[in-house]
Amino acid sequence: MRNEKHWWEREPLRYFEFCNAMNPWVDPANRDPVKEAELKAQVFANNELFHVWGAARPPGKGHDDTGFYFKTKVAGRENVDYLAKYLPEAHKRGVKVIIYLNVHWYDSEFAGRHPEWVQITEKGKPLDGLYGSNSTSFCVNTSYREWCFQILRDLCAYDIDGIFYDGPVFFEETCYCTPCQEKFRRQYGKELPPKSNRQHPDFRHLLEFQARSLGEFLHDSNNLIKSINPEILFYMNSHPLAPSWANGRVNWELIKHQDILGAEGGFIYGDLTRTPIWKPGSAAKLLETQAGGKPVAVFDSAAHYPWALGCMLPATEIWTLWAEGVANGANAYLVMFGIDPKLVPEQIEAMGQMHKFVRDNAQYYIGTKSEGQVALVWSERTANYYEGSYVPRSDFTREYLGREVGNVFTEFHGFYEMLLRNHTPFDVIDDVYLEKEGLQRYRLIVLPNTACMSHQTAHRLKDYVRKGGNLICTFETSLYDGHGEKQQDFQLQEVYGVKSKDRVFGPMNHDYLTPVTTHPILQDIAKWIPAPKYGIETELGEAIPLMLYSQRLTGRYDAAPSPSPDMALAVNAYGAGKAVYFAGTFADSYAAFHFNDYLRLTGNIIKELAPPPISLENAPASLEVTLRSQAEGRRRIIHLVNFTGEMTRPMRRIVPIKNVRITLKGTRGVQSVRSLRGRRELRFKSEKSAVSFTVPRVDEYEAVVVSLGD
Repeated sequence: MRNEKHWWEREPLRYFEFCNAMNPWVDPANRDPVKEAELKAQVFANNELFHVWGAARPPGKGHDDTGFYFKTKVAGRENVDYLAKYLPEAHKRGVKVIIYLNVHWYDSEFAGRHPEWVQITEKGKPLDGLYGSNSTSFCVNTSYREWCFQILRDLCAYDIDGIFYDGPVFFEETCYCTPCQEKFRRQYGKELPPKSNRQHPDFRHLLEFQARSLGEFLHDSNNLIKSINPEILFYMNSHPLAPSWANGRVNWELIKHQDILGAEGGFIYGDLTRTPIWKPGSAAKLLETQAGGKPVAVFDSAAHYPWALGCMLPATEIWTLWAEGVANGANAYLVMFGIDPKLVPEQIEAMGQMHKFVRDNAQYYIGTKSEGQVALVWSERTANYYEGSYVPRSDFTREYLGREVGNVFTEFHGFYEMLLRNHTPFDVIDDVYLEKEGLQRYRLIVLPNTACMSHQTAHRLKDYVRKGGNLICTFETSLYDGHGEKQQDFQLQEVYGVKSKDRVFGPMNHDYLTPVTTHPILQDIAKWIPAPKYGIETELGEAIPLMLYSQRLTGRYDAAPSPSPDMALAVNAYGAGKAVYFAGTFADSYAAFHFNDYLRLTGNIIKELAPPPISLENAPASLEVTLRSQAEGRRRIIHLVNFTGEMTRPMRRIVPIKNVRITLKGTRGVQSVRSLRGRRELRFKSEKSAVSFTVPRVDEYEAVVVSLGD
């Protein structure tokens, strides 16, 4: 058994990727290895993604065999061996070199010489037009894999420290190449189903097949690398928080064959006012759940997509991307595309400050675990099979809107924001966790329209509530099985104390909910609050109704609405626990309109069912708090991320928050309280099993270390 840790496990990773290879005007033959290495050292990186393949190609073209700037047997043209020149310069400055290999984007002319490698669409046509250019992608089930493996062998002959795969992926309309069809037929005894029909009975097998195909490619790649040098790090561009059906990337499968789990959680696109500012944090939380104890990295780009070349985000936005990752247990990863660093001194200086901070405080950013007592569920099953599934735009997918009713993505993000704004430390878990891991560590699990649920998960959730756990569920949660087959009733019907009548109503554009009883959950809630856009008709069983839908209004200026028979919110005791059920698209409507009463309702439920171990005073809702621990709980680390910007994005300045009063429960024998960015010991007061102190100032980010005695 191996006792010593690998280099990537011994300290926090401070990535810097300078994508000069993405700049078609920079030929590696003219690059200066000393200046490049000094740039990485300037930003205090301890490792980097390094591009030595594909540079100096014509603009808009994918990779081919003429752009290798290292020695490989598959090169179609011999170029300068820039890798050999660069490696000693980087190592001399303490920077480990991870080779970037793009294994999903290839020039169509090159593909024309290897048509048997190309991914084939459902219509039987070769994939073309990738990234809007004359490019395509190759399939891992073809002999292309042997070409890749030779590149790996040749790279491992150098003194490199790691290899990163950008890809591999399938695409929304692929892959129906001959090897894929034959392999699927051997494994399942039937033909490949259409990927365009997610209701097809064999669609589940297609998802499984593509995930395993990618996993096998990674398995063989990693085995080859480790057989040459076990200290070469290997990982890929894994799956972010999104449906996996389009690309076949399933992280629980992929992590088996990688050394760390990383994804592009900090790549942001287009109109940033429509992008949650906490996007990197949500990715970090999910990746930590899926990594199985291996290190996690959230990739943050300084570019404002899709303008990747030269359109840099302001330094403040980069600070926020970075802070969201490190506050939630991820390694710090920063990427800048091909632009002269001299043109963006503010951003370069900020990146240096971030990495230097992690370097100087490394002991607090390694081996930590979340102390969240609330879990928010991201259901990939629902995202893959449910009609309300939304696919966000990325480098690997187009945007797919899906059915408006029950939008899973916005329901998730609505709850994410409400938990965050209620200063609640929480985790993000998924279907696999629900089926296999211990749920009792959480006092409250939030299921945002988790419509598709396996029977095993439903059984485990019933057991969880029976033993004292608590649930928040919305809309059609548990109304479908794990593969999208509609059930006769909610699988969690007895937990809700409510039955489904299987009728969705709406849209409700100017209608209301009204309380019908007194209850702590309804504290300070108005007589009428806006109704969610869509509701589901139910039959009340054992549950206590808290709110009803009003009678529908014909116009927004009608008379005061009276209650209807339709239940909107109910609470039910089940065993030693409770379930709160919203019969509508509650969090989706919060994501759209940010109703104050919705935020207050969620806060009341949290106070009633799972009071957080930490409370903040004199802090706006735009201050995120996460709580992590080390040394078996003897050290608690409070991370504060400040989103208080200038009412628009991209943000150019954060408004500092001063004198935040914090009380942390469950602490005895506190020895010291120290702010890391403020670099000062904080005065504290211990009372019973809680400690209180004031943080003088929070700019973009602050971390406070509370040290307890043995």
